[in-house]
Amino acid sequence: MKTSILRIFILFCFHPIIGQTIDKIKFDKYIQSAFDKFQPAGISVAIIKDNTIIYEKYLGTIKASEPNPVTKQSLFNIASCSKAFTALAVAKLIEQGKLKWSTKVKEILPEFELSDIYITNQLTVEDLLCHRAGFETFDGDLLWYGTDYSDEEVLARLKYLPITKNFRKDFGYQNNLYTVAGLIVKKISGLSWSDFIQKEILNPLEMKTTRPSDKELQKSDELCYPHVGKNILQSYTYTSGKPAASIHSNTSDLSHWVSFWLNKGKYNGKEIFKESTLNYLTQSQTTMRLGNRDIKNKTHFKAYALGWFINDDNGVFISEHDGGMPGFISKVGLMPDLGYGYIILNNGMDGYINNAIKDLILTTLINKKDNDPIKNLESTYKNKLQNDSADNADKANKLKNRIQNTKPSTKLENFTGTYEDKTWGVVDIKIVDEQLYFDMTRSPSIFKSKLNHFQNNTFEVNFNDNSINKGFINFETDSDNKIKGFKIDLESGDFWFYKLHFEKIK
Repeated sequence: MKTSILRIFILFCFHPIIGQTIDKIKFDKYIQSAFDKFQPAGISVAIIKDNTIIYEKYLGTIKASEPNPVTKQSLFNIASCSKAFTALAVAKLIEQGKLKWSTKVKEILPEFELSDIYITNQLTVEDLLCHRAGFETFDGDLLWYGTDYSDEEVLARLKYLPITKNFRKDFGYQNNLYTVAGLIVKKISGLSWSDFIQKEILNPLEMKTTRPSDKELQKSDELCYPHVGKNILQSYTYTSGKPAASIHSNTSDLSHWVSFWLNKGKYNGKEIFKESTLNYLTQSQTTMRLGNRDIKNKTHFKAYALGWFINDDNGVFISEHDGGMPGFISKVGLMPDLGYGYIILNNGMDGYINNAIKDLILTTLINKKDNDPIKNLESTYKNKLQNDSADNADKANKLKNRIQNTKPSTKLENFTGTYEDKTWGVVDIKIVDEQLYFDMTRSPSIFKSKLNHFQNNTFEVNFNDNSINKGFINFETDSDNKIKGFKIDLESGDFWFYKLHFEKIK
């Protein structure tokens, strides 16, 4: 009796009061308001309690200017929310006794090589999945994005990426190492990553309309189109990078995924994975610094686990992951101690609306009485407008500072040739219709562009991807005024063009 009273006392004193009900009218009004402000093409939202969807909302269309509405069956690319599936796939091999978290990557893939010999020999399977290998965030993403490099070719090029952070100490978000994890799944299981995900996860969880990548999409699928604003993007085709970001799913199927986690590895009463496995996957591996927003939310810790970000909010433990690919933003979150989960998907490439809706969900379920989601929505929208304005001002400033009436230092023919960056590969500069033309030979469609003269030996480049800003190619000359190489000046939140240096090889 004393123990029970003590437990009740601790829970009452040290945990926030939990809101147990969802006010559908309030939620509908709020989400509609957020949708109207941020204007994604479409959005799909679901809240799950244990095994049941207790709230769902679908707004907008799967394709701009067409009437087909978003439904619970509409497929979105969930992007980096795919990482939790890859981590679980590796965990299945460990449950089967075919692998250990401490197994060295080099033992399984002898060809694995990084620029640091020590890290090459010490990196474990676990290290692959928690962003602590020593790379900076997003390092090497231009290897898989927009190229036709195979997973094996990406693996071979990792040795050219410099390692600048502290091994097993600093956080640096990495997509390519999840691709390496996918190669390990393939090597040990004998199945491709996609087939293994289908067999060991999607089938047992009855995620019947979820596709491991675009390669498995079917004509009958209710596929959402990616957008930037109202502009429809070309759907991305994955060659490499699938274990990091390629799964297409919907709120209907993802509710099974969330329920499986909330029920500690069980689905429909049957154990699919061990509870201890799921517990391990959501334990802290790489600690992260707290920001002002975290402190405001009364967050005491933040870390990356294995395929999940974890933190506390007002004393409530949360596992969550965001996903972003051109035209898609996703969010999947779990509050296992409360038995709640949430899914937010949009095909408008706007993370602001996802965060605004999450704010409402957490404020309601955790009963954060000191938080005003309506006021925060206005603030979030204001921040979006300010950021958009700053981006436009930066572009205008570059045009304003342009040096007028200049010419290239030599004939256009002298700019042509083959250039190489050891990490990214080869680019051909040639003349097409009396203009210089940029052609990354291993990019089927994205990294190609006419080069329009801007000033001196600088040319404007505009790649075939509306999610990537215009940029500049700055050609370099030697003492004899011969073109010897170039760098790319292109601001991007995801791809580090500035780290590339192309040298003329012929």
